[in-house]
Amino acid sequence: MFDSLILKIKHSIQHWSSNFLTYAGRVQLINSIIFGMETFWCSCTLLPQEVLRRINKLCKDFFWGILPDGRRMVFKKWKDICLPWDAGGFNIKDLSTWNDALQCRWIYLLDHTTEGSWVSWHQTYILRHQSIWFVQSQDSFSSSLKGILDVRDRLVALAGSITTASSLINSWYSHGKYKVTAAYGYLRGAVLAGPWTAALSHPRLVPSHKIICSLAAQQKLATVDNLQSRGFSVVNRCSLCEIALEDHAHLFFNCSFSKDVWHQLLQWMGMHRAGSCLLTELEHAKFGSTHNWRMAWYCTSLAAAVYQIWTERNTRLFRGRKATVTEIVSRVKFLVSTRLLMWTSHKQYSILAASL
Repeated sequence: MFDSLILKIKHSIQHWSSNFLTYAGRVQLINSIIFGMETFWCSCTLLPQEVLRRINKLCKDFFWGILPDGRRMVFKKWKDICLPWDAGGFNIKDLSTWNDALQCRWIYLLDHTTEGSWVSWHQTYILRHQSIWFVQSQDSFSSSLKGILDVRDRLVALAGSITTASSLINSWYSHGKYKVTAAYGYLRGAVLAGPWTAALSHPRLVPSHKIICSLAAQQKLATVDNLQSRGFSVVNRCSLCEIALEDHAHLFFNCSFSKDVWHQLLQWMGMHRAGSCLLTELEHAKFGSTHNWRMAWYCTSLAAAVYQIWTERNTRLFRGRKATVTEIVSRVKFLVSTRLLMWTSHKQYSILAASL
């Protein structure tokens, strides 16, 4: 029954995999195309867990890429990737939880309305006008109804009582519209934001910069030490300074090349401290207002610098081309300035442009 859904997703992924896509591009395709297909099917029927598992596997293989020997080079768990930006994830929806959130709509309809032939028939001949909250699952029930009752039981267990669960579902249904995002947020549970993630949640950040900076902050990039820990035989030497061993701390903040980049950027931003202190300052900053243009300047500069350092490392390693510190800094300044051009006021941008 669900083979056509799997085939459509496979066909899309095979077409996308022929292109050179960034992590941000892959996230966008998963969130828009694959998630759209899955949501359409979930709104019509309950997807079995085995189908959701297969879809998740296809998404994971596409996101991380398959090596020639059939392995995936995974540096971050999929459940962590499915967290919001401010919790260190990439804001990809968890399909299993989203499926449950959509099924809560049927609980509301079976409990409150006779809308539609499916609801009316089940209320009359299956539930026999009993409350959906007290019906016990039976072998004679359809797989869809059994799945809805399983979601109901999980929601009651999470809420603590039938009364609380019923009130929650009622709050998710407003003015004839079901707020699936509210249900998803509750079923997913509370997530803890990392001390540095507020800086990476700023709306001005370029998506590619945001993802690479997030992976760097969590030490989940394919640095040489990470590759060696996964059994790859590679020589551990920093591609930037060509002296020290490569790890995240060295590559982005302790390498002489990176230090020079941070020194020039911090002077540009009016700071006189080490690059790692910029990250510390952003960790403890107040992010209550995303309209603080100077904070946007700091956040976009941090993410752009990490992205450019990582890109330069890969360019030297795989293409044999080298850029100078001045060139890297100029790229960061251009990216940040153009990113903030349409957002800042004339006076604020004049301050930014004058420092270029």
